[in-house]
Amino acid sequence: MIKKLKSKRVFLRSINDSDSEKILELRSDISVNKFIDRAVMKNIDESVEFIRMIMKGNESSESYYWVISKNDVDSAIGTICLWNFNEDRTTAEIGFELLPAFQGFGYVSESIDLVLDFAFNELNLKQITAWAHHENSSSIKVLQKKGFHFDGEKTVDGTTVESITYSTYSITRDQLKQFPK
Repeated sequence: MIKKLKSKRVFLRSINDSDSEKILELRSDISVNKFIDRAVMKNIDESVEFIRMIMKGNESSESYYWVISKNDVDSAIGTICLWNFNEDRTTAEIGFELLPAFQGFGYVSESIDLVLDFAFNELNLKQITAWAHHENSSSIKVLQKKGFHFDGEKTVDGTTVESITYSTYSITRDQLKQFPK
């Protein structure tokens, strides 16, 4: 089990089988998937399979994947994770997504604060990276608000005809200390 994290309004907890409907809703939503290069989830079986894969990653500390919920309700409103660790486990990538009805209220921002604190102070990571589609202004805005610095753009050739350009961002422990919340 991964550590539970809590702020004034959000609670980050391990994913479990009871999240299958919300994970399906999240990963099949067209607006959520608009800026993510992944297949849209089609059914509850895919959701359960995904959850089991994530649970294995959490158990082995290969990744840290939390469900975001509001403090007053246990139901998932989104997810946030640390994954894609480098070989010496000093750098990881952060990723997050939120159901559209909960976007724009600061839930992701609070969740990022919790995960950065965990990453730098408990895992002793030196740097966190993030990728945001260059047109995903909401994600870019929250990353910049949290002190992430623009590192450049990278084009990824996917299975589609078009290439996708992502903006890359990063933050170090020292940069976070200098950045006001």
